[in-house]
Amino acid sequence: MSEAVAKKPKTVLVCTVGGSPEPIVKAIEARRPDRVVFLVTAREGALAGSEVWVAGPVPPEEAARVRDPRTIPERSGLGPDAWEYLVVPVDDPDTVFWRARELLRDLRRRFPAAEIVADYTGGSKSMTAGLMLAAVADPQPVAIQFIGGARPDLVRVVSGTERPLSIAVDAILAERALADAERAFGRFAYDEAVALLSPWAEAEPARRPLPPALLARLDRAHRLARAFAAWDRFAHGEASALLEPLADLPAVAALLPPLAALSRNAGRTEIVEGRTRWLPPEDPLLPLDIWHNACRRAAQGRFDDAIARAYRVVEATVQWILWSEKKIDTYRVSREQLSPELFEHLDRRKTGQPLKVGLEQGLDILRYELRDHWLTGVFGVKDLTSKKSSATDAYDRLVRWKERRNQSILNHGFEPLSEADWCEVAAWMAEVLVPPLERAVSAEGMALRQLPTSLSGLTGGL
Repeated sequence: MSEAVAKKPKTVLVCTVGGSPEPIVKAIEARRPDRVVFLVTAREGALAGSEVWVAGPVPPEEAARVRDPRTIPERSGLGPDAWEYLVVPVDDPDTVFWRARELLRDLRRRFPAAEIVADYTGGSKSMTAGLMLAAVADPQPVAIQFIGGARPDLVRVVSGTERPLSIAVDAILAERALADAERAFGRFAYDEAVALLSPWAEAEPARRPLPPALLARLDRAHRLARAFAAWDRFAHGEASALLEPLADLPAVAALLPPLAALSRNAGRTEIVEGRTRWLPPEDPLLPLDIWHNACRRAAQGRFDDAIARAYRVVEATVQWILWSEKKIDTYRVSREQLSPELFEHLDRRKTGQPLKVGLEQGLDILRYELRDHWLTGVFGVKDLTSKKSSATDAYDRLVRWKERRNQSILNHGFEPLSEADWCEVAAWMAEVLVPPLERAVSAEGMALRQLPTSLSGLTGGL
C-alpha cells in the first residue's frame, strides 16, 4: 500500500468534470484535498468525453483550446495514489445520482474519518444534479461547493477571481425532513416524525440560517408531531398542553374537547394501600381512545399489540360502566358493593376481603348487577343458579378470541397472532362494542376520531 493511502486522507474532494479543466484545477488548488475522485464522461466516437482530462491522453483538438494541455492530476500535482475517477453518463441524472450515491458510501467505508466535499462546478447539468442529490441524500454531512468569482455577465467568471464557494443546503434538508415527517404521519409513526424534525426545530436560532416562514413551519410541525406522539402513548395531559397553542388550526380545535376530557380522567387518583392509583374513567372516551390506538398498531402490522389493546378496550369498557353506574373499582371490590350471592361466587378463596377482579369477573359483576344495561343486553344476564349458559353468541365469540389472545406471545403463550386473528377481533369490535361506545361518547356531546395521518391536513399545507 502506498504512503498516501496508508495515511488515510483527511479530505476527499469529489468533483464533476466537464469540457474545461480550469475550474477543477482551481477547486483542487483551493481545497488542497488529500484525495480526489473525478466524475467524468467516457470517450464515445468523435466525442472525447471529460475522461481525457483526467486519465489522458488529451487529444490535440482539446489541447489546442486551453492554456495548459496537461491532465488535471498533472497540473494539480496529484500523485498516482491520490486520485481515481468514476465514469458517469452525461445526460442521465438518475444514473449519475445512483453511482455518486454508491461512491459516497464506498468513500465512507474506506475513509470513515475524512471530510467529503462535493464540487459541482464542472460537467453537464445532469452530472451536477446527480452529484448534488447524492450529497444531500447522504446520511452524514457532505460539504458542497462550486468555484465562483466576479461575473461581468452571465457567461463567464473573471479569470483570477475564482474561489470555492460553500453551498448551504439547510432549506433543502429541512424541506426533506418535513416531507419525511408527512410520510411518517401516514403510518402513525409520530415518534419517527419527532426524530426527523427535532434537529431543525430544537437547534439554536443562530445555527438555523433558514427563512423565517420555513422555521415557523418546522416549529409548528414539530409541536404537532410531539403532541400526537404523546397522545399515542396515552400522555393526554402532555398532548393537550402541546396542542392548545395551535387551536387556531380547525383540525386541531376539533380534537381539543375530547383530549381535555381524557386529560381530566387521567388526573383522577386516590391513595390505595399507601400507593397512588388512578381511578377508572367516568366516561367512555378512554375505551374508545384505546380502540383507536389498537387500530393504529394493526395498521403498522403489529397484530399482537393490536389485539392486546382490543382486549384492554373490553376491560376498560367494563371498568367505566361499573364505576360510573355503581362506583365499583375492579381493583378493590368490597362485599358491601355486591349482592351477597355474587360476592360469594367471586370470592373463591373465601377470605371475605376486597377483591381484585379481571375482565371475566368484571363481566360477571356487570351482567349480574346491571341487568338492564345495554352491555348486559349484548352479552346476556349472568345466572348463578343454572349450569346452562345464558351468554349470547357475542359473548361466546369474545371468549374464543380472548383465549387466543391469552396464548399469544405477548401474554401467556408463544404463538404470534396473525392478521387473520386481528380481522376476526376487529370484526367483533365493529359489530359489538365500538358503535355503542361511539354513541355513548356522542351522548356526552363529543366525538373522538382516529388520530391524523397527515401533517399537511392539519396545517392546510406544509
